[in-house]
Amino acid sequence: LLGVRGPLAAWKFVQSQEFPSDAPNDLRSHWCSHHAAILGRLRDFDAAERWLKKADAIGEEAWTCLEWAGLYALEDRHDEAEGSARRALALRPWYRPAVQWVAHFLVQKERDNEAIALLSQATQKLESGAVFAQLANLQIELKRYDDAGRSLDEFERLSPLLEKVMKQWLAARRCDLACHQGDYDRALDFAKHA
Repeated sequence: LLGVRGPLAAWKFVQSQEFPSDAPNDLRSHWCSHHAAILGRLRDFDAAERWLKKADAIGEEAWTCLEWAGLYALEDRHDEAEGSARRALALRPWYRPAVQWVAHFLVQKERDNEAIALLSQATQKLESGAVFAQLANLQIELKRYDDAGRSLDEFERLSPLLEKVMKQWLAARRCDLACHQGDYDRALDFAKHA
């Protein structure tokens, strides 16, 4: 609901729902952190922090750390955001969303080689198309076209049920690579699918 209709619709929904008092702690924590995610997008940072503190009081979880990272990022508190994402990795090593957040923050700080190293290590630990996609984007940006091509191949291998929009994204990235490598006929073929 948050992604499709926006934070106001999501906020109205969570306000209209009563969460079961006997729910397991992890679900209660996630419920609180979802409130925080919505409020952060509504730019009510103080209220979002209160909800995240409620989630932390239930029990520290890697996901809550990432919600802190997202909130700090919205507030342009990038060092704290990276620290929270790293805390999530400490709590749950090789947790895919945490790996991707840390890599994102490294790129923001122009520490691209560290981001490449982290994502490359993650590809050895995880079978995640999303990690390969992020790695491929960074490799294209850094003009490591052969590496990017291999990463896109792995993304496709690990994503057998791609939806139309992701098939178009993949074709567009392959088009980019073909253009950079001077193979314009191949680029044109990919462009038709993008």
